[in-house]
Amino acid sequence: QVGLSEADWIEDFEDGVADGFVYDNAANWSVAGGTHIGNFTPTVAGWTSNSYDTQTFGDGIYEAEMTKLSGVDTQSMGTFIRGTDYYNDAAYSGYMFNIAPAATGGAFFIARIDAGVATAYAVWLAAPSMNLGIGASNVVAIVADGGNFTFFVNGEEAFAFTDFFYAAGEFGTAYYQDTTASGIV
Repeated sequence: QVGLSEADWIEDFEDGVADGFVYDNAANWSVAGGTHIGNFTPTVAGWTSNSYDTQTFGDGIYEAEMTKLSGVDTQSMGTFIRGTDYYNDAAYSGYMFNIAPAATGGAFFIARIDAGVATAYAVWLAAPSMNLGIGASNVVAIVADGGNFTFFVNGEEAFAFTDFFYAAGEFGTAYYQDTTASGIV
């Protein structure tokens, strides 16, 4: 389930469709049993992503429940907010919030991306509230209020920062996979 404060917009995928979402590669994404599933084996390491592009969002609470179902648990998955060009790594701009729920210890990475170039705010910091390993679900939430951002993992505040660069944009999810194994989130 992904959403921006329940009163404004929510997609629970219960109807079997990811209404309003667009993809970098539609073959990598599906909906089953009320779950939006990403599944791919890249030939080169990289991201697969999607975004809800029928409207833009600014201030609000962005939330997604994420579960790594297979693959390598150190590879990250996350949400993107206030963004554009999700399907083009070189052109993407917006804010990225990633988690890596490795069994050896969960961590997160937060950055502002400007045309594919990252300005990092949090570089793989530990997240004690993160559920670890393959099959563990984590609810990530971002509270965006003007240029103030607060990142939560499973209801616990993990990080806060201020950046006024992007005021609104699309919301999406993505995950990273190298070429060693396929991955499903």
